[in-house]
Amino acid sequence: MDELGLIREQLDVKILILYVLARLPVPIDREALAEIVFCDGGVDYFSFSTCLADLVATGHIEEESGKYVITDSGRTDGAVMETGLPLSVQTRAQAAIRPVAAQAERDALIQAKHTMQAQGCVVELQLSDGEASLLHLAAQVGDERRARQIEKNFRARGEELYMEIMELLTRE
Repeated sequence: MDELGLIREQLDVKILILYVLARLPVPIDREALAEIVFCDGGVDYFSFSTCLADLVATGHIEEESGKYVITDSGRTDGAVMETGLPLSVQTRAQAAIRPVAAQAERDALIQAKHTMQAQGCVVELQLSDGEASLLHLAAQVGDERRARQIEKNFRARGEELYMEIMELLTRE
């Protein structure tokens, strides 16, 4: 493996950024995007930052609440140019994308939020299989701290908690 990486020109960095964003199912924050793009040892943070800003300025990428997503223009232009990326860089990028995409897909299936009401805090939890809701639970809790803890636990263990609830509810 080449220690310096194969990506050296700004155009190549831009193509790599578009390549990565085109393969992610959801918007991604700057740090996570940088980590994937750094799969090629030739990309440094300054080049990455400059290229990312250029792609936003040209409308190839949009920044929404601190997360980046590819636009239709970026997808079209990136698809034309990505064949110029070395195969080894594409392979490393795909390997770096895989766990991020899998986590994003899982996170989309598990929803947890809370709202403050006069009587206290209501936590809503939902688990989906991608096509239908498997579980939708609303519970009133005493305070926001407890609501956040419930949300955190559900996001971490949603599938396991669903199975436990179903086991409890279906016992003879």
